[in-house]
Amino acid sequence: MRYGKILTLLGRYEEAERALLAARAVLLGLHTASGPYTLKATEGLAQLYEAWGRDRDAAHWASVLETSTAAPVEASARIAPEGADEDG
Repeated sequence: MRYGKILTLLGRYEEAERALLAARAVLLGLHTASGPYTLKATEGLAQLYEAWGRDRDAAHWASVLETSTAAPVEASARIAPEGADEDG
């Protein structure tokens, strides 16, 4: 992923795109979309497309990143402890 980000900084956008998409695909095979390494690859894609001036692609990956980082409410937070009164 660092490689892709460095390529982005160098303006080598097509190479960066290939590297970041490949990295994200591998990481999705090993981890979830919300895993820290997968998130870094997704963030790298959003930054790449922003730097490249491809606004629609940048918005897409920013949306994927936002969706992936949305923390689900844990089941324990939704269920009142045993014996607890719902009225407080």
